[in-house]
Amino acid sequence: MKKFLIRPKLVFTLFILSLINLTLSPIDVNAQETGIIDNKKLIELTKAKLGDDLIIGFIKSSPTNFTCGLQATLELKKEGVSDKILAEVMNVCKSAKNTNQ
Repeated sequence: MKKFLIRPKLVFTLFILSLINLTLSPIDVNAQETGIIDNKKLIELTKAKLGDDLIIGFIKSSPTNFTCGLQATLELKKEGVSDKILAEVMNVCKSAKNTNQ
């Protein structure tokens, strides 16, 4: 019976490549797979424990349809959305309001 040798450099290289793939994949397919980012999707991304910068990247690179206002903001906060992300949502809401006027 042949013994298979594990090559540490190969294992490490494959591990790093898989991490890079996991890091880049959501950004590359964002518009195709996630569609429109709304309050429900924002809660889903937050509960998946994605980082603030990654979620803000999704917000900036995807079409959005946020429900804006005090009650919606309180609901997002209650669901664990960070202040940094809420500020970005408010910026998007403000921009959308200015565009519609």
